[in-house]
Amino acid sequence: MKINNFLILILLCLPFNSLQAQTARISNVNFDYNGQNIVITFDISGGEKTDRFNILPEIYKSNGDKIPALSFEGDVKSVSAGNQKKILWNYKKDGVELDNHVSVKLSANIQPEIQLGKHLLKSAIYPGWGDYKLREGKHYFLYGVVGYGCMGTSAFMGLKALTSFNNYSTATTASVANNYYNQAISQRTAALSFVGAAAIIWAVDMIFVAKRANILKKSQVPIPGNYYLQETKPVFAFSDQKHINTKAPVQPPFLVTDNLKFEDFDKNKCINANEETSINFTIENKGKGDATGLSVNVFLAKPLDGLEFKSVNLLGNLAKGKSLEIVIPVKGNMQLISSEALFKINVKEANGFVADPIEITIPTRAFVPPKIEITDYVFTTEGGGQAKLGVPINLKAIIQNTGQGIAKDVTVYFNFPENVFKTNDNSFVIGDMKPNESKEVYFEFFANKQYSEPAIPVTAKLNESWGKYAGNKTLEVKVNQELKKTQVKLLADEQQKTEISIKTIKSDVDANIPITTEKKLNYYAVIIGNEDYSSSQTGLNNESNVDFAVNDAQAERGVKIKPKEDILKGNTIVFASSSGDESSGSYKEKQHGMFTYFLLKKLQESKGNISIKDLFEYVETNVKKESVIVNNKKTNTQN
Repeated sequence: MKINNFLILILLCLPFNSLQAQTARISNVNFDYNGQNIVITFDISGGEKTDRFNILPEIYKSNGDKIPALSFEGDVKSVSAGNQKKILWNYKKDGVELDNHVSVKLSANIQPEIQLGKHLLKSAIYPGWGDYKLREGKHYFLYGVVGYGCMGTSAFMGLKALTSFNNYSTATTASVANNYYNQAISQRTAALSFVGAAAIIWAVDMIFVAKRANILKKSQVPIPGNYYLQETKPVFAFSDQKHINTKAPVQPPFLVTDNLKFEDFDKNKCINANEETSINFTIENKGKGDATGLSVNVFLAKPLDGLEFKSVNLLGNLAKGKSLEIVIPVKGNMQLISSEALFKINVKEANGFVADPIEITIPTRAFVPPKIEITDYVFTTEGGGQAKLGVPINLKAIIQNTGQGIAKDVTVYFNFPENVFKTNDNSFVIGDMKPNESKEVYFEFFANKQYSEPAIPVTAKLNESWGKYAGNKTLEVKVNQELKKTQVKLLADEQQKTEISIKTIKSDVDANIPITTEKKLNYYAVIIGNEDYSSSQTGLNNESNVDFAVNDAQAERGVKIKPKEDILKGNTIVFASSSGDESSGSYKEKQHGMFTYFLLKKLQESKGNISIKDLFEYVETNVKKESVIVNNKKTNTQN
């Protein structure tokens, strides 16, 4: 039963494989007149990668009559699959003149892959064996029978000749010796004749094998019963009808080019590496006759690697009073260098009525890579406090292009360890990013009670179209780490210039805070940051609240107190942001109080090496100035 099932499976597969071998197709058949030849273009696809095709072109008039076209060259013999294949028909060589609507039919047959050496080797071993699969007849095995028969007969006659010669040597009488000698000569001659006949059979068969293989390689039609060609079925396709006039015009055309312009994706008026651009212009026929066989020839005045464009563009005919919009695609590839490309464009007509040449110089730019990275991030919770298991944690991050090139199709995906889960989407499609451009992303996650590690790593996987100018980064939050409330506004201004300024969530004064190595015993700093006074004390309005007090408290290295009217005694200096009846101003852009920001900024710039007097004067001057500019409000600092 198993064997029967196996045989059935093979039989079911045979038709399928046969169908797969016939998937080749011809498409996009087109033709035009370039003034010298009829140029036929087409695409051929499908089949096996090693398949080669023989193409048979046929030209037909609109009434169905076949034109005697024979002089073809180009992609006709042993054509591999691909696009924009080209065949030239030399109509003059065939003695044909056209002023008709014509169409083109292309037929393709798979050219058999014949291993001539294999067939010759087989025939060398056994005459007729190499003919197998090359010939349709079934009697070629007789070559081997006859050939080896001649060899056997030759060997037999050779042995008899040796025996006769031995008898000749031992004969006692002259008459007997003479008889044996003549027999030996005759038998040796026969042996040599049969050897020669065998050699001829071998040689003739091998010559016929070589000729037959060559005939099959050139064959353009299936041969019934032939192993290589019996299953091949031609595929064919037709072009649209088109009027072709190879005769001289009665009235001359007059071709004029105008509206030359260059179009590019990013509008920077140059060809960038890996950018698709185009050169556009119009051709108008202002003459009294039709233009035939128009073509646009494009070439560079000086060679420049890295540019891709079509050098010859066939346009067909252009009637008098009509115009054409011409678009010549030009693409820069990865090999493009920073230089200038001088394009020269000639519009040709079959009868020599050419347009004035066009020249356009376009700058080129080599590939400049982008660099996609996370420049800053922050973990927060909704109410602030510690990062607890089972409690949602928020992550905000800035994705920025810190390179000088444009990044395309930028994406970011955040991955979590086991027992950590997302509450909303953790993958983001950012799209294209110009140099210095940044985007902020935000999502929420939590770890369950089974999570046992001391920290929660979140891996950001960045990607862009090239797949090599964005890297991964692991962002980590420790379990029980103190976090801010989720109220931080990310500052990610989009800028058009390419000067890179690293984007950050924190204020500029929250980084590079000077730290002294000096230790003083019995010195203490009490830092209090309270933003919300009004909700806990009746009679206070919202203006009593202090914006960004938590940020100030986390950043400062000193004491936050309310100023008093009484004079403090002892070695004490108090810097206060306002007097007792004033409210402190905030600096929303920097996410600090106005007073705290400039106090920290000066400490940061001076690295702590500054006198109390200079520090106060700097803070007082800048707080007064910026309060008016930013908050439209005066503020007095106190000391």
